[in-house]
Amino acid sequence: MKELGLPVSTRLWKQLLVRWSMAEFWALRDGLNLAMEENITKLDVEVDALVLIQLFAQNNLDCHPLSNTIYDCRLLMEKFQTHPP
Repeated sequence: MKELGLPVSTRLWKQLLVRWSMAEFWALRDGLNLAMEENITKLDVEVDALVLIQLFAQNNLDCHPLSNTIYDCRLLMEKFQTHPP
């Protein structure tokens, strides 16, 4: 089963990574939506998933399977007040 030229274990790992990242971004988006519903205006967001941070920092995600969810999170985060680090 090397249809894509990758060993099965590598393809499986990549699929699991995308699914795990999807769950993390969904949780972030749901938390941001909940904060908005509760009229919270100041919010610190902390994540311990390096993959999330890396994807969030990328500029061009148009072809990424999680692009819509990532863009949703970015838009939601812009609605909260920021403070200096």
